[in-house]
Amino acid sequence: MDLAFTTEPHDHYLKMTVTGHWKLPDIMELIEIIKAAAEQAGNDRVLVDLRGVEGRPKEMDRFYADERAAKVFGFKLKVAVVARRGYQQVCREHSRQPGSQTHCGVI
Repeated sequence: MDLAFTTEPHDHYLKMTVTGHWKLPDIMELIEIIKAAAEQAGNDRVLVDLRGVEGRPKEMDRFYADERAAKVFGFKLKVAVVARRGYQQVCREHSRQPGSQTHCGVI
């Protein structure tokens, strides 16, 4: 995986800072890692900072990442994503899923 990440536990959430280059297989793996890291930390809330991820995701890549996030995160894991322009579509689409707990802010 070409993405690097750090985790920082807080009282009520887990913060993940991600850097690297957008590649769909890496993003799919990252989605799984986010869930596993939250479970390991005992948190149901995760703040994911994608501002350090470079590249512009293709529309279909965003769609597939959104579908995967909806399946993996489900209804119990609350995920907030901070991203640069070009990434907000992933967050917006996932946040429209029934019961979604994903929120997105764009810088």
